[in-house]
Amino acid sequence: MYKLENIVETHRALTAAGSVQAIDGKLMTRAKRMGFADVHIASLVNSDEAAVRAHRKSLGVTPFVKRIDTLAAEFPAYTNYLYTTYNASEHDVEFDEHGTMVLGSGVYRIGSSVEFDWCAVTCARSLRDQGVRTIMVNYNPETVSTDFDEADRLYFEELGWERVMDIFELEAAQGVVVSVGGRLPVSQEGALPTMGQVNCHRISRCASRRVVSRSSEQTLRRLTWPRTDTSSPRSLIRLALISPGGSKSRVLRPQKPSHNALGTYRSRFR
Repeated sequence: MYKLENIVETHRALTAAGSVQAIDGKLMTRAKRMGFADVHIASLVNSDEAAVRAHRKSLGVTPFVKRIDTLAAEFPAYTNYLYTTYNASEHDVEFDEHGTMVLGSGVYRIGSSVEFDWCAVTCARSLRDQGVRTIMVNYNPETVSTDFDEADRLYFEELGWERVMDIFELEAAQGVVVSVGGRLPVSQEGALPTMGQVNCHRISRCASRRVVSRSSEQTLRRLTWPRTDTSSPRSLIRLALISPGGSKSRVLRPQKPSHNALGTYRSRFR
């Protein structure tokens, strides 16, 4: 009960602050360590998520990246399983790879299942084949994309705007592939450019499951990296690579797709 009381007291302190500017570094750190999301804090002080994020960063309150200890603390763990937390004092990794982020499918649900994980995995593999370092973000342990060796870095994290931007900024990523994981990561493509840090180039909103599914099965067997010719919109895959700076945007185009690829991928689960 005392643990719950701590959360309630933090909630009351945030509400009493009245505005985002009135939240000092000590209260912000306390709130983040208690698990309050930026969007939740914003609702308590009549602000918005972007304003809370900007204020939080101005206070120097940012998450740390830690490795999941798979060895029960008996030996040092050097796994590729990463997560972010505010309950730490240092990072477990160096941010010197500057890879490209691929947003996974998250939890399986009606209309979003294994075909989108196949797209995320194939995208990551294709990028690695082209010599591009990859950063997978997904929180579903039942997927192939969360295998330890499918990406250069693997974050077990939610696919919300706050967490995606935290990882993007910490890693100083080259870009973010947002539309190979289904509707959940696609929903982030409208929010990511609002911070003025990224440029969206040729993003398809994938308005229906039919459109997403069709593009999923026809895309990402092989990618040509980079190409910038956009004269033929039909040949553009429904994939967005969001990258810093408008002049650095890249467009990925598929080569000849493999019609048996999805079936082969699904067989891994049998």
